[in-house]
Amino acid sequence: MDRLERELDNLRAALGWATDHGDADSGLRLAAALWHFWYVRGHATEGRAHLAALLALPRSAALPAPLAGALLGAGQLAMTQGDHAVAQAYLTESVALYRGAGDRRDTAAALLAAGFVARVREEYAAASRLLDEALALARATDYPFVAAAGLHHLGMIEADVQHDHAKARRRLDESLALYRTLELPRFIALVLLSLADIASAEGDHVAGRELLQQCLTLMGQVQEKLGLPGALDAVAEMLAAAGRVEPAAMLASAADQLRRTSGTHAWPVPARRRAAWLPTARDILGGGAYAAACAEGEAMTCEQAMTRALSELAARGPSRLESGPRGSEVADGL
Repeated sequence: MDRLERELDNLRAALGWATDHGDADSGLRLAAALWHFWYVRGHATEGRAHLAALLALPRSAALPAPLAGALLGAGQLAMTQGDHAVAQAYLTESVALYRGAGDRRDTAAALLAAGFVARVREEYAAASRLLDEALALARATDYPFVAAAGLHHLGMIEADVQHDHAKARRRLDESLALYRTLELPRFIALVLLSLADIASAEGDHVAGRELLQQCLTLMGQVQEKLGLPGALDAVAEMLAAAGRVEPAAMLASAADQLRRTSGTHAWPVPARRRAAWLPTARDILGGGAYAAACAEGEAMTCEQAMTRALSELAARGPSRLESGPRGSEVADGL
């Protein structure tokens, strides 16, 4: 990812050349390889623009794999910007192309993304069906990354919809073990974020705090941008429940600003959760103090927000939080 960041101007030039010269073959191959970078490193708007231009070009009929990969990327990027119907259309076409080519392994990846969109749209029956098929195909084709991600999503559905924390934790623990075997710290951090939320929902706030600390530390190591706002929201909610509303409002504001900077959106479920506590925080602080806290958060960089969140977690660990049943859908960057 760091190497791609350093070469970003060259990559832009290559994509622009392919678009200007109508070279869909080269452009789609490059875009299909780059969408993970755009997705994780906060370049969703730029990535979508490149993909839209390339997908609009005339193309040869012999391009199922790069076209399917580009559609998969376009769907993921559209989803993170809240264009869920557009994302679903792209991913439906990607799944069909991979199936038609007999590519079971990449079909699993496309089904995973389609299940992700359905989960975010709260279409849980469809999400479970798509994710179950993705998991089965991933296991059959020895694709542990997709298996780990499928288990993560299914675990979150168990927590959010069924409120079966024991079953959710089993899924998440299996996902975590796979990601650790693959040595993928970004995804380890995202699973830890979900496990932290389950711990807090069960009243184990010490464990929840420790898991959030581990999550944020890993995100810092890999310069995570996409998932960071969700982690900041989780810390803010924990602080607010402990009565520490000023830093909670500040971190929630920082999360909002980071999403605006990268052109991404919060998923509906965590957005509703935050909307449940923010008005109370505003009432407690009063207009002036609340505005000052929000302004401080908006001015923060990713690194500053992460450092502040870790500092708040370490300063005084919440031990007597008041919280009701909650889900685990706080991870923006799966």
